[in-house]
Amino acid sequence: MSSIYKRKGGKYFIYSTRYKSKRIRISTKMSNRKLAKKVQEFWDLKLIKGELDFLGNRNVISASLKDYFLHYRKFIETRKSANTCLICRGILRQFAVFLKKQKITVLNEIDISVMDCYIDYLRCAPKTKKNHISALSQLFDQAIKENIIASNPARLATLPKIEYVRKHRAYSREDLNIIFRDAGSWRLYYLYLLHTGLRAGDVATL
Repeated sequence: MSSIYKRKGGKYFIYSTRYKSKRIRISTKMSNRKLAKKVQEFWDLKLIKGELDFLGNRNVISASLKDYFLHYRKFIETRKSANTCLICRGILRQFAVFLKKQKITVLNEIDISVMDCYIDYLRCAPKTKKNHISALSQLFDQAIKENIIASNPARLATLPKIEYVRKHRAYSREDLNIIFRDAGSWRLYYLYLLHTGLRAGDVATL
Protein backbone atom coordinates (compact mmCIF):
# COMPACT_ATOMS: atom_id res chain seq x y z
CA MET A 1 0.00 0.00 0.00
CA SER A 2 1.57 3.29 -1.08
CA SER A 3 1.24 6.71 0.52
CA ILE A 4 2.20 10.31 -0.14
CA TYR A 5 3.37 12.83 2.40
CA LYS A 6 5.21 16.10 2.75
CA ARG A 7 8.31 16.47 4.88
CA LYS A 8 8.56 19.40 7.25
CA GLY A 9 9.79 22.32 5.19
CA GLY A 10 9.59 20.25 1.99
CA LYS A 11 8.07 21.63 -1.22
CA TYR A 12 6.92 18.40 -2.90
CA PHE A 13 4.92 15.34 -1.85
CA ILE A 14 6.95 12.16 -1.41
CA TYR A 15 5.73 8.85 -2.83
CA SER A 16 6.40 5.96 -0.44
CA THR A 17 5.75 2.25 -0.95
CA ARG A 18 7.38 -1.19 -0.88
CA TYR A 19 8.26 -3.38 -3.85
CA LYS A 20 9.33 -6.98 -3.30
CA SER A 21 9.91 -6.15 0.38
CA LYS A 22 12.15 -3.20 -0.59
CA ARG A 23 11.25 0.37 0.31
CA ILE A 24 10.85 2.97 -2.42
CA ARG A 25 10.62 6.70 -1.69
CA ILE A 26 10.63 9.24 -4.51
CA SER A 27 9.62 12.87 -4.86
CA THR A 28 6.50 13.29 -6.99
CA LYS A 29 7.68 16.80 -7.97
CA MET A 30 4.13 17.91 -7.16
CA SER A 31 3.27 20.44 -4.46
CA ASN A 32 -0.50 20.05 -5.01
CA ARG A 33 -2.05 17.06 -3.19
CA LYS A 34 -4.56 16.23 -5.95
CA LEU A 35 -1.84 16.14 -8.61
CA ALA A 36 0.43 14.14 -6.29
CA LYS A 37 -2.41 11.61 -5.81
CA LYS A 38 -2.66 11.17 -9.58
CA VAL A 39 1.10 10.49 -9.74
CA GLN A 40 0.71 8.02 -6.86
CA GLU A 41 -2.05 6.11 -8.65
CA PHE A 42 -0.08 6.08 -11.92
CA TRP A 43 3.06 4.73 -10.22
CA ASP A 44 1.03 2.16 -8.26
CA LEU A 45 -0.28 0.82 -11.58
CA LYS A 46 3.22 0.67 -13.02
CA LEU A 47 4.48 -1.32 -10.04
CA ILE A 48 1.61 -3.79 -10.45
CA LYS A 49 2.68 -4.27 -14.07
CA GLY A 50 6.34 -4.51 -13.06
CA GLU A 51 7.24 -1.40 -15.05
CA LEU A 52 10.03 0.34 -13.13
CA ASP A 53 11.04 2.95 -15.70
CA PHE A 54 9.70 5.78 -13.51
CA LEU A 55 12.50 5.05 -11.04
CA GLY A 56 15.03 6.32 -13.58
CA ASN A 57 18.53 5.05 -12.82
CA ARG A 58 17.77 4.67 -9.12
CA ASN A 59 18.47 1.39 -7.47
CA VAL A 60 15.12 -0.07 -6.37
CA ILE A 61 16.84 -1.07 -3.16
CA SER A 62 17.06 2.32 -1.53
CA ALA A 63 20.11 2.30 0.70
CA SER A 64 19.43 2.95 4.36
CA LEU A 65 21.44 5.83 5.78
CA LYS A 66 23.11 3.68 8.44
CA ASP A 67 24.22 1.04 5.93
CA TYR A 68 25.43 3.49 3.29
CA PHE A 69 27.28 5.76 5.71
CA LEU A 70 29.13 2.70 7.03
CA HIS A 71 29.87 1.54 3.49
CA TYR A 72 31.15 5.00 2.50
CA ARG A 73 33.37 5.27 5.57
CA LYS A 74 35.03 1.96 4.70
CA PHE A 75 35.41 3.15 1.11
CA ILE A 76 37.25 6.39 1.94
CA GLU A 77 39.44 4.72 4.57
CA THR A 78 41.18 2.90 1.71
CA ARG A 79 41.76 6.12 -0.25
CA LYS A 80 42.15 9.06 2.13
CA SER A 81 44.48 10.06 4.95
CA ALA A 82 43.67 9.22 8.56
CA ASN A 83 43.00 12.91 9.31
CA THR A 84 40.58 13.25 6.37
CA CYS A 85 38.74 10.10 7.46
CA LEU A 86 38.44 11.44 11.00
CA ILE A 87 36.92 14.70 9.74
CA CYS A 88 34.54 12.78 7.47
CA ARG A 89 33.35 10.58 10.34
CA GLY A 90 32.57 13.68 12.40
CA ILE A 91 30.58 15.27 9.56
CA LEU A 92 28.63 12.06 8.88
CA ARG A 93 27.84 11.68 12.58
CA GLN A 94 26.43 15.22 12.77
CA PHE A 95 24.53 14.80 9.48
CA ALA A 96 23.02 11.52 10.74
CA VAL A 97 21.74 13.24 13.91
CA PHE A 98 20.06 15.92 11.79
CA LEU A 99 18.48 13.37 9.41
CA LYS A 100 17.13 11.36 12.35
CA LYS A 101 15.36 14.49 13.63
CA GLN A 102 13.87 14.92 10.14
CA LYS A 103 12.74 11.26 10.19
CA ILE A 104 14.72 10.52 7.03
CA THR A 105 15.93 6.94 6.89
CA VAL A 106 16.99 6.33 3.28
CA LEU A 107 19.48 8.08 1.03
CA ASN A 108 17.20 9.06 -1.84
CA GLU A 109 14.90 11.04 0.46
CA ILE A 110 17.58 13.70 0.76
CA ASP A 111 16.93 16.58 -1.61
CA ILE A 112 18.01 20.21 -1.96
CA SER A 113 15.50 21.45 0.62
CA VAL A 114 16.92 18.97 3.16
CA MET A 115 20.45 20.21 2.47
CA ASP A 116 19.37 23.84 2.87
CA CYS A 117 17.74 22.96 6.20
CA TYR A 118 20.95 21.22 7.26
CA ILE A 119 22.97 24.36 6.50
CA ASP A 120 20.62 26.37 8.75
CA TYR A 121 20.80 23.64 11.41
CA LEU A 122 24.60 23.83 11.69
CA ARG A 123 25.90 26.15 14.41
CA CYS A 124 29.28 27.03 12.98
CA ALA A 125 31.02 29.57 10.77
CA PRO A 126 29.96 29.88 7.09
CA LYS A 127 33.32 28.49 5.93
CA THR A 128 32.84 25.40 8.12
CA LYS A 129 29.34 24.93 6.68
CA LYS A 130 30.88 25.01 3.21
CA ASN A 131 33.34 22.29 4.26
CA HIS A 132 30.42 20.14 5.51
CA ILE A 133 28.58 20.46 2.19
CA SER A 134 31.74 19.74 0.17
CA ALA A 135 32.38 16.55 2.14
CA LEU A 136 28.76 15.41 1.77
CA SER A 137 28.82 16.25 -1.94
CA GLN A 138 31.63 13.71 -2.37
CA LEU A 139 29.47 11.10 -0.62
CA PHE A 140 26.52 11.79 -2.95
CA ASP A 141 28.78 11.66 -6.02
CA GLN A 142 29.94 8.20 -4.94
CA ALA A 143 26.32 7.10 -4.41
CA ILE A 144 25.53 8.24 -7.98
CA LYS A 145 28.41 6.13 -9.32
CA GLU A 146 26.96 3.15 -7.47
CA ASN A 147 23.47 3.78 -8.98
CA ILE A 148 21.88 4.35 -5.58
CA ILE A 149 20.66 7.90 -6.27
CA ALA A 150 20.10 9.86 -9.46
CA SER A 151 21.44 13.30 -8.54
CA ASN A 152 23.59 15.13 -6.02
CA PRO A 153 21.40 17.32 -3.74
CA ALA A 154 24.44 19.09 -2.26
CA ARG A 155 25.51 20.69 -5.54
CA LEU A 156 22.65 23.20 -5.59
CA ALA A 157 22.47 23.84 -1.84
CA THR A 158 22.53 27.53 -0.97
CA LEU A 159 25.55 28.35 1.18
CA PRO A 160 25.63 31.39 3.47
CA LYS A 161 27.76 34.36 2.48
CA ILE A 162 31.28 34.19 3.85
CA GLU A 163 32.19 37.48 5.48
CA TYR A 164 35.76 38.29 6.37
CA VAL A 165 35.80 39.88 9.81
CA ARG A 166 39.32 41.26 9.72
CA LYS A 167 41.25 42.43 6.69
CA HIS A 168 45.03 42.31 6.44
CA ARG A 169 46.83 45.64 6.73
CA ALA A 170 50.43 46.79 6.62
CA TYR A 171 52.20 47.34 9.95
CA SER A 172 52.46 50.97 11.03
CA ARG A 173 55.60 52.48 12.58
CA GLU A 174 53.91 52.23 15.99
CA ASP A 175 53.24 48.51 15.45
CA LEU A 176 56.87 47.87 14.54
CA ASN A 177 58.13 49.80 17.55
CA ILE A 178 56.03 47.59 19.85
CA ILE A 179 57.14 44.37 18.12
CA PHE A 180 60.88 45.12 18.16
CA ARG A 181 61.08 46.98 21.47
CA ASP A 182 61.77 43.86 23.53
CA ALA A 183 62.54 41.42 20.69
CA GLY A 184 65.92 40.48 22.12
CA SER A 185 67.27 37.28 20.51
CA TRP A 186 64.05 36.99 18.47
CA ARG A 187 64.89 40.15 16.46
CA LEU A 188 66.34 38.28 13.47
CA TYR A 189 63.31 35.93 13.45
CA TYR A 190 60.89 38.88 13.40
CA LEU A 191 62.88 40.58 10.64
CA TYR A 192 62.61 37.45 8.48
CA LEU A 193 58.83 37.43 8.95
CA LEU A 194 58.56 41.13 8.18
CA HIS A 195 60.71 41.27 5.05
CA THR A 196 59.97 37.90 3.44
CA GLY A 197 56.28 37.38 4.24
CA LEU A 198 57.01 33.73 5.00
CA ARG A 199 54.92 31.77 7.46
CA ALA A 200 56.17 31.57 11.03
CA GLY A 201 56.69 27.79 10.77
CA ASP A 202 58.68 28.15 7.53
CA VAL A 203 61.02 30.72 9.06
CA ALA A 204 61.48 28.53 12.15
CA THR A 205 62.82 25.70 9.96
CA LEU A 206 65.41 27.88 8.23
